[in-house]
Amino acid sequence: GITANWARIKNIPKNEFMTIIGYDDAFHDNYLERMNGLIDAHPNASLYQAHFDYINSIGDIIRRCQPMASQLSDAEFLQEEFLQTLDSMGTGYMMRSKDYDALGGIPENYPNLIFADYELWVKLSGLSYLAVTPEVLFQYRLHNSVSKVTNGEDYAKAYFTYLEFLESYQSNKPEVAKVIQLHGKKFMMDFCQSLAHRILKTPKENRTITVDAFVQKCEEYAARMLKNQTFKPRLKLWISAAIILDKNAASRSAFKLAKKVRDGFKS
Repeated sequence: GITANWARIKNIPKNEFMTIIGYDDAFHDNYLERMNGLIDAHPNASLYQAHFDYINSIGDIIRRCQPMASQLSDAEFLQEEFLQTLDSMGTGYMMRSKDYDALGGIPENYPNLIFADYELWVKLSGLSYLAVTPEVLFQYRLHNSVSKVTNGEDYAKAYFTYLEFLESYQSNKPEVAKVIQLHGKKFMMDFCQSLAHRILKTPKENRTITVDAFVQKCEEYAARMLKNQTFKPRLKLWISAAIILDKNAASRSAFKLAKKVRDGFKS
């Protein structure tokens, strides 16, 4: 499984630098050579990454990742994440093994490691900065990944774990705290809506949380993290509708049918 596989990285012999690749992703032949050049150009960076292409199950290119700046601090990385102007996956990052080990490796307290890689990239970038080459050096395969098949409740638990990390991390990182105040509301509202719908689509026998309880927890985290800002997800139509539909079995079924029809038209 992914959690056990990533967890063992701390306990295996490693050279000075290490990278991680998803089992069905692909590095270009010159990945190591070009990343070595990136390290030479940025010897003081603490994390390295390249641009990449998204591919489908048979290897056809779907699209290129969004352009990345040549250098990103932890605060800048988070800003890009919050504004959804960054495509970040588990594959392709290169780091020093000693830094990975010193940070405890990939945090294992996230269900199915959802958001765990983001915590790791933020912490590694915070040691110095993330250096990025504009070259396209690998391919990331889109498929029914763990994140797509994780049920709503587990995804929500992972999301709240990530918020707890951000809340703690910002305490001695003023630039990160500034980004959270400027753009955290959008990030939290986006996930409040998307996860409310994911929970709604999760059969009730496979979860213990209601959409209403999930939204209430979102409000509680926002109250703690967003100073002097209003956060009212219940005023958003798609969130309030999800709360109402979750209270009625027939309405939940109608919602799931409507989503299938809509997704069919999109495809």
